Parts: sequence; C-alpha cells; structure tokens
Amino acid sequence: SALMPPWRVAVASIALFAPPETVFFVEGPMREELLTLLDFRPAPAWGERLGCTPEDSARILAAQAPLWRVLGRKRPEGSDQQRLWLAWGRP
Repeated sequence: SALMPPWRVAVASIALFAPPETVFFVEGPMREELLTLLDFRPAPAWGERLGCTPEDSARILAAQAPLWRVLGRKRPEGSDQQRLWLAWGRP
C-alpha cells in the first residue's frame, strides 16, 4: 500500500499552491469527516458542468467553507476566502 499523509496535511499543502477558485472533490475519510462538519447541499449543476450523467449529477453535493474551517482550526489564519468542496452521495 502507498504511504499517504493525513488528509488535513495534504490539503493544507495543496492549498498553498492551488488558486483560491480551485474546487476540491473529496472522498474517503476526508469526505466522511466533512459531511459532518460542513453544510453540504445537492448541487446537480456541478454534475452537469463536469459532464456527468443526469443520474450521477443528482448525487453531487457541494459546500462552501474557508480552508481554516475544513482543517479544523478555531479561527482564520491567513485568507478567509470561501472554497468549494464537492462530494458524492447523501449528507
């Protein structure tokens, strides 16, 4: 099996280089944690933008949240800009 850092470490590192308009598609343990942390809502328009079938588009969820909240920090450090987080399935 491959060695992977904890998802918070990986996301914090990626966010240093990713433009603020970058959309994060989350899965696995990160998805499970964020579904309980953020207010995800159905976002079928994102599925259409991504070229998904109508059935798959209906399964896309989206949440807006700043990086500091996703990383589990109590207050902003740096930018408070909202980022978009996408996931499959039901919240």
